Amino acid sequence: MSFGTLLRLLFASLVVGLVLAWLDLTPDNLLERITAALVWATDMVRALLGDLVDSGSDLIGYVLMGAVVVIPIWLLSQLWRALRRKG
Repeated sequence: MSFGTLLRLLFASLVVGLVLAWLDLTPDNLLERITAALVWATDMVRALLGDLVDSGSDLIGYVLMGAVVVIPIWLLSQLWRALRRKG
């Protein structure tokens, strides 16, 4: 990791930390909110899949459930690669 990348990460961490402090979010509070959001999203996906996918097409449901996890991870990895190429 280059020194410039380290400085950018430190600056980004400072900005995000200031914004979170301004929003009165602590690390514990933030983790609770993220957990609650993930639980809500999982419940919504399950409800939608329960309505849309009947027992004969479970494969589609499994693909969609997997995509809820795989696609964001893939997007983050692409973003990470793009950021690494710039640095």
